[in-house]
This record gives sequence, C-alpha cells and structure tokens, in this order.
Amino acid sequence: MRLVRGGCIISVVLAVSSCSDSRPLPSELESGPALSVAESQQVPVRRGPRTLDSRFEEVAAEEPTFGGAYVNEEGRKVIWVTDLTRGSEAEASLATRVPMTRRSAGTERSPTGPIFRRADFSFSELADTRRRLRKIIGSQGVLSLDIDETRNRVVVGVAPNVEASAILNRADAEGALRAQIIVEETFEVVTMAGGRSAPTYVNNLRLDQDFYWGGLQIANDDTPTNYCTLGFIAVPYEETTERVLTASHCSPTMGSVDSGFMGQSSGYASDSFGVEITDPSLITGSGSGNDGGDCSSGQTCRWSDVAVYSVSNTLAKKGTIARTLGWRQWEETTRMRTDADSLFYIDGKADEAAYIGLELEKMGRTSGWTLGEVITTCIDAIGSDNIIRLCSDVIESGTQPGDSGGPVFYSEGDGLVTAYGMVWGGDSISNWHRTVYSPFENIDYEFDPFNIEY
Repeated sequence: MRLVRGGCIISVVLAVSSCSDSRPLPSELESGPALSVAESQQVPVRRGPRTLDSRFEEVAAEEPTFGGAYVNEEGRKVIWVTDLTRGSEAEASLATRVPMTRRSAGTERSPTGPIFRRADFSFSELADTRRRLRKIIGSQGVLSLDIDETRNRVVVGVAPNVEASAILNRADAEGALRAQIIVEETFEVVTMAGGRSAPTYVNNLRLDQDFYWGGLQIANDDTPTNYCTLGFIAVPYEETTERVLTASHCSPTMGSVDSGFMGQSSGYASDSFGVEITDPSLITGSGSGNDGGDCSSGQTCRWSDVAVYSVSNTLAKKGTIARTLGWRQWEETTRMRTDADSLFYIDGKADEAAYIGLELEKMGRTSGWTLGEVITTCIDAIGSDNIIRLCSDVIESGTQPGDSGGPVFYSEGDGLVTAYGMVWGGDSISNWHRTVYSPFENIDYEFDPFNIEY
C-alpha cells in the first residue's frame, strides 16, 4: 500500500500473521507452484487458507507467464504477463479463481476488456521471493512484507531511518533476487480497541439495544472502557447455538481464552451477553522460515484477529448488521436507522478473495458506516504488539479506535450484503483513513466455518 505524504510515496504498514495447522492444501498447491529457480532451491509453499495470493499461485501454476492482477481506477482489469502473447490464457485461468467482476456497491462492473501489461517477473517468482524474506519480518526494522499487484514487485516495509541497502544485503543472503524487491518506509498499523464514550442521542451504535446485531458496541469486564465492535452473530455448521465474533485483541489476552464477560456497554456481568469460548493460540515459530511453516524462529503469529464468545440469551440476530443513517464518517454516522431498512441482511460469505479495486464497506461503533476501495491485499506485517497477522487486506476508508471487530462487507443492493471479514486495525498516519481487516478465508481457516447468513 502507498500513501502520498508531503510529495513522497510512503508505504503504510499493517500487522499480519500466521498459525500452524494440519489441514490439507488445495490440490493445486500440494506440490507447490512452478517456479523459475531449480526445484531443489525452491522454498516450499506456505500452508494456510486459500488467500488471494494462493489463488494467484494456482493461476501461475497453470499459466506460468502470469504475474498478478488488479482493477484500476477506471474499473478495468489489469493483468500482468511476462509474455504478452499469453494474455488470453492468463485471463482464462484467472477467471476461474478470481473473476474480479464486482466493483461499485450493488452493481456489476461493465466488461470493457482487460489491459495486459508486460511483467518483469511471474507471480511464482515473486511468491518464492516473499517466502524467502518472510523470516526477516520483525528484525532489522522490517515491519511488513507484501506482493504489490500494481507494481509486480515484492515490497518490504521498514521503519523510518532503516537503510535499504541493509535489507537488500539480507535478501542476498536469503537467496532472493534484488530486482524483484522494493524497500519502502512504512508506519505500523494500530489495533482499533478503545474509542470515545457514547453520545447523548438514542438509537446509536454505542448504546445498549434490545437485540444484538453486527456493528454494535461491545466491551469486556477487564477493561470496560476499551470499546470494540460486534462483528457477526454466527452459528457453527451442524450446530444451532449462536456465537458472537469480534476481534481477539479486544479480549484481555489475545490468543488465550479468558474467563471475563463481554457486554454491550460495559462488559460487567450484569450487562453481559456471554464469555469467551474460542481464541486460537498464538504460534511461536521455531523453524528456519524456509520449511513451509507459518512462523519463523522468534516470530509470533495468527492468521486472523478473531475470537468467539457465547451468547447467554435469545436476543442475538444471526445474519444481521445494524444500519446507520448514512455512510459518512464520525459522530452522526453512528446514529441508527429505526425504519423498515434499519438492518443489513447477510446473504453469505464471499466466495472469492478481495482484490485491489474492489469496493467494500464496514460498520464500526466509533466511525460508523464507511466505504472505500481495497488498496492492499494479503500483507504480512508486525504490529506494536509484536504479533504478526498474516495476509490482511486494507481498505481506503475511515476507521477509529473502537471499530475493532467490526464487519466488513460488500453491498449487493436492497439491504443484502456479502461478508468479507472483520476489522482489526487502522492507520493513524493518514488520519484514520485506512481500515485493516482479517479476510473470512483466514477466519474460517482458524475456526470451524460459521454460518452467518440471515
């Protein structure tokens, strides 16, 4: 992701991570994608959810010239290929894995035909370089790692005053190709627990409501003013009991099941709806980083920033998100509608990963209903808590402390939405105009999949 500031291009970091799991890879990736280096030198494909990057690797395995894809500002699909005569083949393979047909809320983008650009590197080559460099996140001032689809490069985000030459020297030592790498200054993303107190007017996301919907304020009894947002009311498949999904860092200890209560306005037992029941453990890496595992030695990782709470009453409304008066930022945006269109209804989870250019929306207890385009996908980064959250996405839209856990969705029109993920962070450098979220493919990988449909 890039942010223009004072005439300079600055990368804005996000925190991203990983966890080990025995679940199988998609069949296309079990033996890894085709890489340009000798097979004996390849870094094994990281096991994990079927993210956008893993789907792109599937495309590159089928069409080796493929170098990535995104949707530009005009709404046209841009496809990188190392051989322009293979553009149609790359497009056909991409269409079966990431169609890239959505753009504006509630409408399908008019097909104009893709733009083919000559890539310097195939996506398989970039993915191999990324795997080689993954172990350096958290050392030498490295804060993030990403394959930038708009530039056909691997981007290493670093703290201020870090010399690019030192990072490139480290890349040499890891067997990565310098020409594939861009080193840029970046800033950490902050977690979005906290927020201002409730306003005085009624029917607000920050006040107690008669029912529980996505987008409402919640808090735990350990830090009752450390507000967060209820993400989704969900039911595990083959079960009938509702659960509440919110951000893991909103609990007293991320990656550990705590015994405290979670409620709407304070989290105290008298105000609570339930207790935490699932919060996947943080994974501490012990490997070399080149073994296909999720964490390298010294790293602490999660695929998502999500925890699950019980619901101790019958007021939880699965498949619903509270709807505010309008999508603009800050105070008035948290005032809720009270008419027949007072809720969004979830039609299901996205069946394709988000991509650059896709327009998504979010609901948060502090900044309310905001929307914007995805500007970064599948970025690994380390936050101020030293936890790597793997493969997060970034939307160019407003968020503020207290929005953590909030639902991220795509509007299908007529009040129906498709769920894409849950907010966990934001970017204070751009005045909170970046929203960072855990995609649902990561959430479903860490948990048994949930039914969140209305």
